[in-house]
Amino acid sequence: MVLTTAQLARDLNNLSDNFVIAVDEDGVEYVINSIGKACRHYDSPYDYCYALKLKKASSGCVKR
Repeated sequence: MVLTTAQLARDLNNLSDNFVIAVDEDGVEYVINSIGKACRHYDSPYDYCYALKLKKASSGCVKR
């Protein structure tokens, strides 16, 4: 499980330069559209984490 941005950057840096997608537990593939922020607690708007914003392929499979 990746929990921090430093860990994510380190893991991605160790990979060769290639196409990256996100896959859920059902095998549906998503394109990583951007990186944004998401509130962790709605009563505190300044308590946020980073979020990968995904774009679902129409058929659930990214064409390569």
